[in-house]
Amino acid sequence: MTRVAVVGECMVELRRSGDGATLTQTFSGDTYNAAVYLKRSAPPLDVVYISALGDDSISAAMRGLLGPSRARRRSRSPRC
Repeated sequence: MTRVAVVGECMVELRRSGDGATLTQTFSGDTYNAAVYLKRSAPPLDVVYISALGDDSISAAMRGLLGPSRARRRSRSPRC
């Protein structure tokens, strides 16, 4: 199987709902979108998305997009 790695950042997007009073949180970004559409257009490919995320609730939601079998976490100590 061919593996393709896409490296970049996924961004939080806030979209105003139809009533104009509510914001909906979604995720997007050039590299993230490229990885998603590459997998959709070529399902046999093993597409890997590589990015840095924090330990906050928004980062957890981003990891949730990948599903439990695909989200892998590696911790590193910050280097100064």
